[in-house]
Amino acid sequence: MNARGPEWCRENVEMIVEWLIEESDRRLKQAKDEGKSAGWRLRLGGIGLPGRRLVLRRLVLAAVQRAGVAPRSWRLYRLQHGEHVRG
Repeated sequence: MNARGPEWCRENVEMIVEWLIEESDRRLKQAKDEGKSAGWRLRLGGIGLPGRRLVLRRLVLAAVQRAGVAPRSWRLYRLQHGEHVRG
């Protein structure tokens, strides 16, 4: 987010989530190969559960919002990305 800015991050959330998944999997494999213990945050990110993508997407969006660029409409964003919206 420092190099490209929060607006770019907001527009490319899916690419960032993919990168986070790849990076956590790579680091988990490296720790396993070296016989080291991975930290709990890394293990949590590397869990192959269906909900991990949703959790990571929400973490990225929270970071973007904290940086001062809130999406125009959270409801619209969720609708565009196939998430269930109540009401």
